[in-house]
Amino acid sequence: MGQESRKRSLLHFFFLLIAFQLPFFYLSHRHIHDDEPAIDLVTVGNENATNISFNGSERVEFLHVSDRVFPRWNKPLPCYNVTIVRPKLGWHRAQNLKQPTKEGLFFVKLLKTGSTTGASIHLRIARNLAKRRGVSPICRTRHLHGWAGRRMYNFGQRDLEHSFLWTLLREPTPRYISEFFHFQVSRKNVSATDDNIIEFLRHGTHSDRHYLSWLTLRGYRKATSRVETTLQYILDDYDFMGILERLDESVVALQMILNVSLADVLSVSSKLNGGHDDGQYQKKCFLIQPSFVSSGVQAFLESEEWQEYIGPEQALYNAVNRSLDRTIDALGREIFAQKLLAYQQAMKAVSLRCQNVRFPCSESGERRSETDCLAADMGCGFECLDQVSNELNLW
Repeated sequence: MGQESRKRSLLHFFFLLIAFQLPFFYLSHRHIHDDEPAIDLVTVGNENATNISFNGSERVEFLHVSDRVFPRWNKPLPCYNVTIVRPKLGWHRAQNLKQPTKEGLFFVKLLKTGSTTGASIHLRIARNLAKRRGVSPICRTRHLHGWAGRRMYNFGQRDLEHSFLWTLLREPTPRYISEFFHFQVSRKNVSATDDNIIEFLRHGTHSDRHYLSWLTLRGYRKATSRVETTLQYILDDYDFMGILERLDESVVALQMILNVSLADVLSVSSKLNGGHDDGQYQKKCFLIQPSFVSSGVQAFLESEEWQEYIGPEQALYNAVNRSLDRTIDALGREIFAQKLLAYQQAMKAVSLRCQNVRFPCSESGERRSETDCLAADMGCGFECLDQVSNELNLW
């Protein structure tokens, strides 16, 4: 073989090697590890388009997600012993809570969706149910941040008869803005310039569409997944999904679906800690800076680029919002209104009585070693909530 032939053969082998390695390089360097089954690509398009609105600007949503009624839970509530793989750390530590399990009470804790409140209610239900069932110290629960699918919790393998799965959503665009100010500005001291915010929205930690990647039980890849199918599966796979902007209604709907007492769904507002975070990051208390949107960022949020990106998450949010309405109708508007009023009155009593709850971070930003919380900054003020429940006969 001549020298030129050998060169051509080596070049041919080199390019084949690159072509073979590229897919593996791509998969290993994505922020979200694609260890979940992918769904085939489909063109996003539907003649049943509906208008969505952000700050008064109408946009067209080219995705159809069928809403549904979240049914009453007509089985015994799932309450099992906690799973402990690291006994010295306690049930509430991540090393134990992130162990896969098929049975229990499951809450998918999304970022910046009021999920600390959701997790607090979730833990209170688990704690109170455990006391009634004689299970110690709490019913088996999953409630930390993370992927619902095989990336972490693998809820797709759960026992449908012996587990309850739910979550809270928020208007998706404000959620992204809040995420930037919480994690970038407040904790990392990143300047809230237009360029930094827009760069985060385009290429940030969860630019793979947070709701789809974290909520799916069946697999999602931004570049290849069949979006409408993924959205419909998400809505259909959960036992309940609530809305932060309709938190009171969502909590009462959850109460009625589970058939638990009003005492079980009370919570103490984390705003009582002076606006600080949970004190876990770097073992420090960070003051959370308020979010704002400049005219430049607003223009980007109204652009076709952002509307195309946010469309699937907005479609899911809209479908959950409609589903909440249908669920309230199915539960009965009259009885629901009565329970909603009772809940709001009880929460007013909580806000008056439970002012001195010890959170992980004090109002002045000092980290406390002793708190009144069930875990981290979740389930705080449980003893005060018990007292209010006893006084108002809410059990």
